[in-house]
Amino acid sequence: MLSNAGRHSEALAEMARARELDPFSPLIHVLSAQAAYNSRDFVAAERHARQSIAIDSNFWGGYVNLGQALAGQRRFEEALAVISEGYRLVGNAKGLTRRAYVLGLMGRRAEAQQLLRELEQSRRPVPPYEIAAVNAGLNDADGVFLALEKAYAVRDVNLVFLPVDPKMDPYRADPRFQALLDRCGFTRKR
Repeated sequence: MLSNAGRHSEALAEMARARELDPFSPLIHVLSAQAAYNSRDFVAAERHARQSIAIDSNFWGGYVNLGQALAGQRRFEEALAVISEGYRLVGNAKGLTRRAYVLGLMGRRAEAQQLLRELEQSRRPVPPYEIAAVNAGLNDADGVFLALEKAYAVRDVNLVFLPVDPKMDPYRADPRFQALLDRCGFTRKR
Protein backbone atom coordinates (compact mmCIF):
# COMPACT_ATOMS: atom_id res chain seq x y z
CA MET A 1 0.00 0.00 0.00
CA LEU A 2 2.79 2.44 0.88
CA SER A 3 4.53 1.75 -2.42
CA ASN A 4 1.37 2.21 -4.47
CA ALA A 5 0.77 5.49 -2.65
CA GLY A 6 4.18 6.74 -3.76
CA ARG A 7 5.61 6.57 -0.24
CA HIS A 8 8.62 4.69 -1.51
CA SER A 9 11.12 5.14 1.32
CA GLU A 10 8.56 3.93 3.86
CA ALA A 11 7.59 0.99 1.65
CA LEU A 12 11.19 -0.05 1.12
CA ALA A 13 11.86 0.14 4.89
CA GLU A 14 8.82 -2.03 5.62
CA MET A 15 9.90 -4.57 3.00
CA ALA A 16 13.40 -4.69 4.51
CA ARG A 17 11.83 -5.49 7.87
CA ALA A 18 9.62 -8.15 6.29
CA ARG A 19 12.71 -9.78 4.75
CA GLU A 20 14.39 -9.77 8.18
CA LEU A 21 11.36 -11.51 9.70
CA ASP A 22 10.96 -14.08 6.91
CA PRO A 23 14.08 -14.19 4.72
CA PHE A 24 13.02 -17.37 2.92
CA SER A 25 9.66 -16.16 1.63
CA PRO A 26 9.70 -15.85 -2.16
CA LEU A 27 6.57 -13.70 -1.95
CA ILE A 28 8.23 -11.15 0.33
CA HIS A 29 11.13 -10.89 -2.12
CA VAL A 30 8.70 -10.44 -5.03
CA LEU A 31 6.86 -7.71 -3.12
CA SER A 32 10.24 -6.11 -2.38
CA ALA A 33 11.00 -6.27 -6.11
CA GLN A 34 7.69 -4.59 -6.90
CA ALA A 35 8.28 -1.83 -4.34
CA ALA A 36 11.76 -1.20 -5.74
CA TYR A 37 10.38 -1.23 -9.30
CA ASN A 38 7.70 1.29 -8.35
CA SER A 39 10.41 3.56 -6.93
CA ARG A 40 12.37 3.23 -10.22
CA ASP A 41 15.25 1.36 -8.57
CA PHE A 42 15.38 -1.31 -11.25
CA VAL A 43 18.70 -2.73 -10.05
CA ALA A 44 17.29 -3.41 -6.57
CA ALA A 45 14.11 -4.80 -8.16
CA GLU A 46 16.27 -7.21 -10.15
CA ARG A 47 18.17 -8.27 -7.01
CA HIS A 48 14.98 -8.99 -5.05
CA ALA A 49 13.34 -10.85 -7.93
CA ARG A 50 16.43 -13.00 -8.39
CA GLN A 51 16.37 -13.80 -4.65
CA SER A 52 12.74 -14.87 -4.97
CA ILE A 53 13.69 -17.25 -7.78
CA ALA A 54 16.69 -18.55 -5.81
CA ILE A 55 14.32 -19.47 -2.97
CA ASP A 56 11.70 -21.03 -5.24
CA SER A 57 12.66 -21.63 -8.85
CA ASN A 58 9.03 -22.50 -9.67
CA PHE A 59 7.55 -19.23 -8.40
CA TRP A 60 6.32 -17.55 -11.58
CA GLY A 61 5.97 -14.14 -9.93
CA GLY A 62 9.72 -13.93 -9.46
CA TYR A 63 10.23 -14.29 -13.19
CA VAL A 64 7.61 -11.70 -14.14
CA ASN A 65 9.05 -9.21 -11.66
CA LEU A 66 12.57 -9.95 -12.85
CA GLY A 67 11.43 -9.37 -16.42
CA GLN A 68 9.97 -5.95 -15.68
CA ALA A 69 13.10 -4.99 -13.70
CA LEU A 70 15.30 -5.98 -16.63
CA ALA A 71 13.04 -4.11 -19.05
CA GLY A 72 13.37 -1.06 -16.82
CA GLN A 73 17.12 -1.35 -17.37
CA ARG A 74 16.54 -1.75 -21.12
CA ARG A 75 17.92 -5.30 -21.02
CA PHE A 76 15.15 -6.48 -23.28
CA GLU A 77 16.44 -9.84 -24.52
CA GLU A 78 17.07 -10.97 -20.95
CA ALA A 79 13.64 -9.70 -19.96
CA LEU A 80 11.96 -11.74 -22.70
CA ALA A 81 13.79 -14.90 -21.62
CA VAL A 82 12.79 -14.69 -17.96
CA ILE A 83 9.22 -13.62 -18.74
CA SER A 84 8.95 -16.67 -21.01
CA GLU A 85 10.12 -18.88 -18.15
CA GLY A 86 7.48 -17.42 -15.85
CA TYR A 87 4.83 -18.01 -18.49
CA ARG A 88 6.02 -21.59 -18.98
CA LEU A 89 5.51 -22.23 -15.27
CA VAL A 90 1.94 -21.02 -14.98
CA GLY A 91 0.62 -19.85 -18.38
CA ASN A 92 -1.27 -16.82 -17.11
CA ALA A 93 -2.03 -13.66 -19.05
CA LYS A 94 0.57 -11.57 -17.20
CA GLY A 95 3.35 -13.53 -18.89
CA LEU A 96 1.90 -12.69 -22.29
CA THR A 97 1.15 -9.06 -21.50
CA ARG A 98 4.67 -8.48 -20.15
CA ARG A 99 6.12 -10.18 -23.23
CA ALA A 100 4.04 -7.96 -25.52
CA TYR A 101 5.04 -4.87 -23.53
CA VAL A 102 8.76 -5.66 -23.90
CA LEU A 103 8.38 -6.52 -27.59
CA GLY A 104 6.73 -3.13 -28.09
CA LEU A 105 9.59 -1.36 -26.31
CA MET A 106 12.04 -3.20 -28.56
CA GLY A 107 10.26 -1.93 -31.67
CA ARG A 108 9.04 -5.42 -32.56
CA ARG A 109 5.59 -3.98 -33.17
CA ALA A 110 4.13 -6.73 -35.33
CA GLU A 111 4.86 -9.38 -32.70
CA ALA A 112 3.54 -7.20 -29.88
CA GLN A 113 0.38 -6.35 -31.82
CA GLN A 114 -0.22 -10.02 -32.63
CA LEU A 115 0.00 -10.89 -28.94
CA LEU A 116 -2.29 -7.97 -28.14
CA ARG A 117 -4.90 -9.29 -30.59
CA GLU A 118 -4.65 -12.75 -29.03
CA LEU A 119 -5.07 -11.29 -25.55
CA GLU A 120 -8.07 -9.19 -26.57
CA GLN A 121 -9.74 -12.26 -28.13
CA SER A 122 -8.85 -14.65 -25.32
CA ARG A 123 -11.62 -16.63 -23.66
CA ARG A 124 -9.72 -16.27 -20.40
CA PRO A 125 -10.16 -12.88 -18.78
CA VAL A 126 -7.29 -10.46 -19.24
CA PRO A 127 -7.31 -7.46 -16.91
CA PRO A 128 -7.77 -4.27 -18.93
CA TYR A 129 -4.91 -2.66 -17.00
CA GLU A 130 -2.62 -5.30 -18.49
CA ILE A 131 -3.87 -4.38 -21.97
CA ALA A 132 -3.05 -0.75 -21.15
CA ALA A 133 0.51 -1.82 -20.29
CA VAL A 134 0.87 -3.56 -23.66
CA ASN A 135 -0.31 -0.40 -25.40
CA ALA A 136 2.22 1.57 -23.34
CA GLY A 137 4.97 -0.64 -24.73
CA LEU A 138 3.64 0.08 -28.21
CA ASN A 139 3.61 3.82 -27.44
CA ASP A 140 -0.10 3.95 -28.29
CA ALA A 141 -1.57 6.62 -26.02
CA ASP A 142 -5.13 6.17 -27.28
CA GLY A 143 -4.89 2.41 -26.70
CA VAL A 144 -3.53 3.03 -23.21
CA PHE A 145 -6.40 5.32 -22.26
CA LEU A 146 -9.08 3.14 -23.87
CA ALA A 147 -7.87 0.17 -21.82
CA LEU A 148 -7.54 2.26 -18.66
CA GLU A 149 -11.14 3.43 -19.07
CA LYS A 150 -12.20 -0.21 -19.35
CA ALA A 151 -10.14 -0.99 -16.25
CA TYR A 152 -11.96 1.77 -14.39
CA ALA A 153 -15.38 0.56 -15.60
CA VAL A 154 -14.79 -2.99 -14.33
CA ARG A 155 -12.93 -1.86 -11.19
CA ASP A 156 -9.76 -3.70 -12.24
CA VAL A 157 -7.75 -4.22 -9.05
CA ASN A 158 -4.53 -3.51 -10.97
CA LEU A 159 -5.47 0.17 -11.06
CA VAL A 160 -3.81 0.41 -7.63
CA PHE A 161 -0.50 0.53 -9.56
CA LEU A 162 -1.57 3.50 -11.69
CA PRO A 163 -0.07 6.25 -9.48
CA VAL A 164 3.40 4.67 -9.51
CA ASP A 165 3.77 2.20 -12.40
CA PRO A 166 6.86 3.14 -14.45
CA LYS A 167 5.19 1.68 -17.54
CA MET A 168 2.72 4.56 -17.36
CA ASP A 169 5.32 7.34 -16.98
CA PRO A 170 5.08 8.53 -20.61
CA TYR A 171 1.37 9.30 -20.08
CA ARG A 172 1.44 11.14 -16.75
CA ALA A 173 1.42 14.61 -18.36
CA ASP A 174 -1.70 13.77 -20.40
CA PRO A 175 -4.81 15.40 -18.85
CA ARG A 176 -6.67 12.08 -19.26
CA PHE A 177 -4.20 10.47 -16.88
CA GLN A 178 -4.72 13.04 -14.15
CA ALA A 179 -8.48 12.85 -14.63
CA LEU A 180 -8.38 9.08 -14.15
CA LEU A 181 -6.23 9.40 -11.02
CA ASP A 182 -8.82 11.87 -9.69
CA ARG A 183 -11.76 9.58 -10.49
CA CYS A 184 -10.01 6.64 -8.83
CA GLY A 185 -9.56 8.74 -5.71
CA PHE A 186 -5.76 8.56 -5.77
CA THR A 187 -5.37 12.34 -5.54
CA ARG A 188 -7.65 12.99 -2.57
CA LYS A 189 -6.04 14.48 0.49
CA ARG A 190 -6.38 12.21 3.48
